[in-house]
Amino acid sequence: MGLETWSAYLAAERATDEQVTQLRNLYSTMEKQAAEGGWDAEIDAKFHYVITEATQNTIQVHVLDTIHSLFQTTIMVALTEFYQKEG
Repeated sequence: MGLETWSAYLAAERATDEQVTQLRNLYSTMEKQAAEGGWDAEIDAKFHYVITEATQNTIQVHVLDTIHSLFQTTIMVALTEFYQKEG
Protein backbone atom coordinates (compact mmCIF):
# COMPACT_ATOMS: atom_id res chain seq x y z
CA MET A 1 0.00 0.00 0.00
CA GLY A 2 1.43 3.40 -0.99
CA LEU A 3 2.16 6.13 1.53
CA GLU A 4 -0.58 8.42 0.20
CA THR A 5 -3.16 5.63 0.31
CA TRP A 6 -2.18 4.81 3.88
CA SER A 7 -2.27 8.50 4.81
CA ALA A 8 -5.76 8.90 3.35
CA TYR A 9 -6.95 5.86 5.29
CA LEU A 10 -5.52 7.10 8.59
CA ALA A 11 -6.78 10.64 7.97
CA ALA A 12 -10.30 9.34 7.36
CA GLU A 13 -10.12 7.51 10.66
CA ARG A 14 -8.48 10.25 12.74
CA ALA A 15 -9.20 13.70 11.28
CA THR A 16 -10.59 16.37 13.54
CA ASP A 17 -13.68 18.32 12.51
CA GLU A 18 -11.44 21.30 11.77
CA GLN A 19 -9.23 19.22 9.47
CA VAL A 20 -12.27 17.82 7.65
CA THR A 21 -13.50 21.38 7.09
CA GLN A 22 -10.06 22.45 5.83
CA LEU A 23 -9.96 19.52 3.42
CA ARG A 24 -13.44 20.26 2.10
CA ASN A 25 -12.56 23.92 1.54
CA LEU A 26 -9.27 23.12 -0.16
CA TYR A 27 -10.90 20.46 -2.35
CA SER A 28 -13.64 22.90 -3.34
CA THR A 29 -11.01 25.46 -4.32
CA MET A 30 -9.14 22.87 -6.40
CA GLU A 31 -12.37 21.82 -8.15
CA LYS A 32 -13.10 25.44 -9.09
CA GLN A 33 -9.56 25.93 -10.36
CA ALA A 34 -9.74 22.74 -12.43
CA ALA A 35 -13.07 23.81 -13.94
CA GLU A 36 -11.42 27.07 -14.99
CA GLY A 37 -8.39 25.25 -16.39
CA GLY A 38 -6.09 26.32 -13.58
CA TRP A 39 -4.09 24.76 -10.82
CA ASP A 40 -2.37 26.19 -7.75
CA ALA A 41 0.54 24.10 -6.51
CA GLU A 42 0.40 25.69 -3.06
CA ILE A 43 -3.27 24.77 -2.59
CA ASP A 44 -2.53 21.22 -3.74
CA ALA A 45 0.43 20.96 -1.37
CA LYS A 46 -1.64 22.32 1.53
CA PHE A 47 -4.38 19.74 0.79
CA HIS A 48 -1.89 16.90 1.01
CA TYR A 49 -0.27 18.39 4.09
CA VAL A 50 -3.62 18.56 5.93
CA ILE A 51 -4.26 14.92 5.02
CA THR A 52 -0.86 14.01 6.45
CA GLU A 53 -1.45 16.07 9.61
CA ALA A 54 -4.83 14.36 10.03
CA THR A 55 -3.10 10.99 10.27
CA GLN A 56 -1.81 12.18 13.64
CA ASN A 57 1.37 10.31 12.79
CA THR A 58 4.38 12.49 13.54
CA ILE A 59 6.68 10.32 11.44
CA GLN A 60 4.53 10.77 8.34
CA VAL A 61 4.37 14.52 8.94
CA HIS A 62 8.17 14.61 9.27
CA VAL A 63 8.61 12.57 6.06
CA LEU A 64 6.31 14.95 4.16
CA ASP A 65 8.15 17.99 5.53
CA THR A 66 11.45 16.50 4.38
CA ILE A 67 10.15 15.62 0.92
CA HIS A 68 8.57 19.05 0.54
CA SER A 69 11.85 20.76 1.47
CA LEU A 70 13.74 18.65 -1.05
CA PHE A 71 11.24 19.49 -3.80
CA GLN A 72 11.43 23.20 -3.01
CA THR A 73 15.23 23.12 -3.13
CA THR A 74 15.22 21.19 -6.41
CA ILE A 75 12.73 23.58 -7.98
CA MET A 76 14.70 26.63 -6.86
CA VAL A 77 17.94 25.22 -8.27
CA ALA A 78 16.25 24.31 -11.56
CA LEU A 79 14.66 27.76 -11.90
CA THR A 80 17.93 29.50 -11.05
CA GLU A 81 19.76 27.49 -13.71
CA PHE A 82 16.98 28.11 -16.24
CA TYR A 83 16.98 31.87 -15.75
CA GLN A 84 20.79 32.05 -15.79
CA LYS A 85 20.79 30.30 -19.17
CA GLU A 86 17.98 32.46 -20.52
CA GLY A 87 19.73 35.52 -19.60
